[in-house]
Amino acid sequence: MHTDPPTPSLLAEAAGRLAAHPWIGAAAPDPDGSLRVRPDPSALAVRSEPGGLVTEYLEHWGEVYDWTYTRADARHDSELDLSGWRASDTGRPLPVEHMREWIEHTVELVLSTGPRWILELGCGTGLLMYRLRDRVRGYVGTDVAAAAVTALRAGAHPGTAFVRAAAHEGTAPEVRAALAEVGAPDGRPDCVLLNSVTQCFPGVGYLRAVLEDAIGLVASGGTVIIGDVRDSRLLASYARWVEKSADPAAGDAELERRATDRAIRDEELLFDPPLLARLADGIARRSSRTVRMSVHPKTMTGDTELTRYRFDAVLHVDAGPSPAVKQIAWTSLPGGDRLGALAALLPGGPVHVHGIPNALLAGDSPDAVPASRLCAVAGARAAVVADPGDPAMLGVVIPAESAARPVEEMTAVNGTAHDPFIAFTGRRLQEVARAVLRRSLPAARDIPLRIDLSEDASGSDTARTDASSSTGDAHGPVDGPHGDGERDAARSTPGEDRAGDGSAGPKPAAGGTVIADGRRENAEAEDIAAMTGRVGKRASEAVADADAARIPEFLDRLDRTALLAMAVTLRPAGLTGDDTGRTCEEVADALGVADRHRWILRRWLGALVREGLLARDATGRFHGLRPVRRNEVIAAGRGLEADGARIGYPMETTRFLLTATTRLPELLRDEVAVQALLFADDDLGTADGAYRENTVNRYLNAAVGETLRWTAERAGRRLRVLELGAGVGGTTVEALRALDGHDADYLYTDVSRYFLSLGRERFGDRPGVGFAFFDINADPAAQGVPPGSQDVVLSANVLHNARHVRDVLCGLRGLLAPGALFVFVETCREMGAILASMQFLMSPRPGERRLHPADLRNADDRVFLTRDEWLTELTRAGLRPLSTLPGDDHPLVATGLHLFVARRD
Repeated sequence: MHTDPPTPSLLAEAAGRLAAHPWIGAAAPDPDGSLRVRPDPSALAVRSEPGGLVTEYLEHWGEVYDWTYTRADARHDSELDLSGWRASDTGRPLPVEHMREWIEHTVELVLSTGPRWILELGCGTGLLMYRLRDRVRGYVGTDVAAAAVTALRAGAHPGTAFVRAAAHEGTAPEVRAALAEVGAPDGRPDCVLLNSVTQCFPGVGYLRAVLEDAIGLVASGGTVIIGDVRDSRLLASYARWVEKSADPAAGDAELERRATDRAIRDEELLFDPPLLARLADGIARRSSRTVRMSVHPKTMTGDTELTRYRFDAVLHVDAGPSPAVKQIAWTSLPGGDRLGALAALLPGGPVHVHGIPNALLAGDSPDAVPASRLCAVAGARAAVVADPGDPAMLGVVIPAESAARPVEEMTAVNGTAHDPFIAFTGRRLQEVARAVLRRSLPAARDIPLRIDLSEDASGSDTARTDASSSTGDAHGPVDGPHGDGERDAARSTPGEDRAGDGSAGPKPAAGGTVIADGRRENAEAEDIAAMTGRVGKRASEAVADADAARIPEFLDRLDRTALLAMAVTLRPAGLTGDDTGRTCEEVADALGVADRHRWILRRWLGALVREGLLARDATGRFHGLRPVRRNEVIAAGRGLEADGARIGYPMETTRFLLTATTRLPELLRDEVAVQALLFADDDLGTADGAYRENTVNRYLNAAVGETLRWTAERAGRRLRVLELGAGVGGTTVEALRALDGHDADYLYTDVSRYFLSLGRERFGDRPGVGFAFFDINADPAAQGVPPGSQDVVLSANVLHNARHVRDVLCGLRGLLAPGALFVFVETCREMGAILASMQFLMSPRPGERRLHPADLRNADDRVFLTRDEWLTELTRAGLRPLSTLPGDDHPLVATGLHLFVARRD
């Protein structure tokens, strides 16, 4: 850190460097010696094309939903996939019957407007589409999640079409063409539906742009329906409700502290009906269209966040005037039986009974009624409405078409919004600005930065709102921790766990293996042997000898438990007898195994045969399954958590592996995703244990670190390191520790935005560390890493994700400078515990291949290469193997996990 204030010339130079970044519009010194940084309007723009910050935010949500729909952990049938729908107060899936009510409520609202051609922006898995398509003349659905669109296209009915597109692309040529294809006159729908999608929008400016397109596109007399919106005015109430549900015994002060923190951290865009009316009014004035709006509560039974805190809004575009209604206050009805009085009053309409307290939000009022009761009394001709100005008040209007009011009548009250895109923008600009200074002007890297997001600073639609923000001064300057990163992107599953086998060749004293090559000079061979010995010594020092010696037996017990659990899972398939047996496909059909997981079943069957728990005849049919009982599995796993912890194997990781054995039927059927078990409750302890905090990985990560230290000492210049699939950063910790005191550029990459964000949190304040998207299965040359630019390419249990190992190795070789090192850790054998858990991460998405037909593992559905196969593949890819660890004399060799060091000559 600077002890003296930065000089004016340093501040000026730093400001100039920052202003050159495309996301930064201006940077200027403040009197206190800090730099005030303002975003460039183009980075926050929605039109004509989304700016860089908007695009990154959208890609994050796109990845979240693509992963959610791919894992399909709550698919009840082909037309009811509730993946991602979980209760905020319990974290458990929302009750299926409640969700069916939610779907029917929305479908009834849509159909009440009499649509013929629907455009749904954000159709997801088709929850609404399946129930609307046969009741309208044409339906077009769009979504950003490729998995959802692919699945819907595969089962599309006549009169339906599906396009991969974001909400701001509702008027794109592909969408207009799809509308024309389903017969919409002039390619214009008479209903544009956005249900449960606005929470993912990058700011109120983006919401305005999407609304403007929708209002401009919809046919005269049509509707724009904005459904399932969380009311921003109820955010504090929602946060208290969730925290109280999580800990009923919490004191008032502690509860308020937690609720305030939860509200601030809420990651969804929230707004209220007055804000929506104000946006619609501005659009109507600019487009010379008329817009009327009705607001509706959720009328399902049950007390959930859906019924408490969400509303639907229907915008009627160029509609005729609504029938005038008589206004009657709820309190003016007879107090003894106001619901009965309401039921008697409605048939004589037209009337609007207003001021009815919502029992879910105003439960202390003696006159309060839940929306579901009002719906039952109102009948089909009336509409239950929410008071736009007061979220705790309801009303009933008959006829239903009189519920819509001109939007200009609803703008007297300022709207509110909770806009997380503001905090996202501040955080990312802080990270990017810090990275620019660190890389281009190191002397200025510790200058304090203030991110100015005030409206006059950015000048962008996204940063401006027509309403006050419920998060206070979130538009003002943002001071934050030092971050890093100028690129990000996407993967939805972590890498696979560690395990392996094999080793050969001459060994230095520390237990490593030098790969002999008689063509090399003795001096070089001695240097490699010295490196291997030093690295092996450091690795051995990182773990206790007693722990290393006991790990193989512990892992064998884990494997045995998993194999017994597999046998229990297979019992319903009828394999326990000695009859003619079953083929693999017959077993899969009997168990309902998802198509994408059938390769795992084939591996299970082979493993059980090898272990003597199952027999296979000459024709390939399976029979004679040992009739294992569940209590035998429980007994095998008893004590493993504690025993593993005593030798450095984290209890969280063991618990995860054992938990997976209890969920094998659901995992096979694709009803539960293994990610949900690995990252249960967003806890990283399990993943940390799998990737870093266990005896095997401490040994190997220490070896990786010492290899980098050895390389940096001999570099004679700035070392350039590329880490592939960095994940939770388990290997990164040791790698960066080894580079302390050395001049290095370290690029932390992954194909998951989640892991890249995690990496920035953990390592963003480290000088020289950058973050970027990199996919080993894509063309390296097209991913921003120049050929021949790296001194070290590093990975830990990533390469088995390659679809074609040799092609991937050849591509990665091209990134290495001559003489540079390829350092990687890989599992070299299949473990039962991994086969029953982490291996589910390797299953392809529906319709995709897991392996290239020419990959050497394809014939027998393998995931892992043996040690000797890796050495062969390295050589064929033009990489000379130098050494491996551990050697045959080390007890950890039995685990089968190996460090490989190879060189590009």
